[in-house]
Amino acid sequence: MLVGCLACDHQTLVPHSCGHRNCPHCQAYEGQQWLEQQLSKELPTGYFLITFTLPAQFKSLAWHNQRVIYSCMM
Repeated sequence: MLVGCLACDHQTLVPHSCGHRNCPHCQAYEGQQWLEQQLSKELPTGYFLITFTLPAQFKSLAWHNQRVIYSCMM
């Protein structure tokens, strides 16, 4: 795609958009809109992350009973 400046008549080639969500050329505006929308949902409080680690012996049990296991952990 050929784009040009109306003020100085400079022209340059710009690749067509790839559509990838991380491409700054293609999705910058949409990404910024999404980020602002998510931040508007944020509650005015501090956040922290808690990680639970179960022993390897419980992996199969936890996988097949996720709702029960997660409920017990919370």
